[in-house]
Amino acid sequence: MTRVTDKSFTSAGLTIAAVEWSGEVPTIALHGWLDNCSSFDPVLPFCPRLNCLAIDLAGHGLSGHRGPGCHDYTFVEYVADVVFVANQMNWKKFNLLGHSMGAAISLLFAGICPDRVEKIFLIDGFAPLSAQESDFLLRCQKFIAESTAPASKLREFASLEEAGNARTRVGNLSQNAAELLSKRSTKLTKNNGYEWRSDARLKQTSPQRLTPGQVDVVLKNISCPVHLLRATHPGFEIDESLNTKFSESLTQFTMETMEGGHHLHMDQPELVANKINNFFSL
Repeated sequence: MTRVTDKSFTSAGLTIAAVEWSGEVPTIALHGWLDNCSSFDPVLPFCPRLNCLAIDLAGHGLSGHRGPGCHDYTFVEYVADVVFVANQMNWKKFNLLGHSMGAAISLLFAGICPDRVEKIFLIDGFAPLSAQESDFLLRCQKFIAESTAPASKLREFASLEEAGNARTRVGNLSQNAAELLSKRSTKLTKNNGYEWRSDARLKQTSPQRLTPGQVDVVLKNISCPVHLLRATHPGFEIDESLNTKFSESLTQFTMETMEGGHHLHMDQPELVANKINNFFSL
């Protein structure tokens, strides 16, 4: 029987929370923006051979927030967090399972540390978002304006169901999936209500996106097999040129499309698990 164990790691003094699913094949699972490691709770019971470590990325779930002097969450810092965690697990090489933002972090990790990755399974996620050099000043201006604005009061919810209702409006989530994520993404208030525990800085404009050329360099340095499972209704626009970029830059890339929304692994866990198991040869 699969054992599920709460874990805690440190990354440069920051606490990184995680849940480990017992199995044989070392795998690290990385969730999407404003989600948490509970994102993988529905699908992992159908992947019993995976020794999967589902991480709460910094600023999300039960993990710590970047320090007071930090104004931004960069993908490179997330890669460093994964390195710290993998080293503490004594994993030299492992699979990556990434959803949405976690997919982008997985690809960046594999480009920076190609010798540490066996295979990558992406769920409705692509390469790190890029920006043209000409956008730099505008992004910096937005970042400064947002980071120096007075902090807004956190919204308080009367119940987890109410928090889940609010979460359904971000990322095309079902109510069940939203409530599952909300359990780990909220904390009790002094009024016995609930408020989000994620770092508000996650919503700020990042001034430090990679350039398209840098993304190309990352993708071309990935040597492992990569499989992308796309959703037919992700709830946001996709730059279709990314498919061409993947095909041209990744030497072992495959892709398929599945009917459903952005959180396929939460809404159709058994079907997605079968695809994960097949790709990882389980």
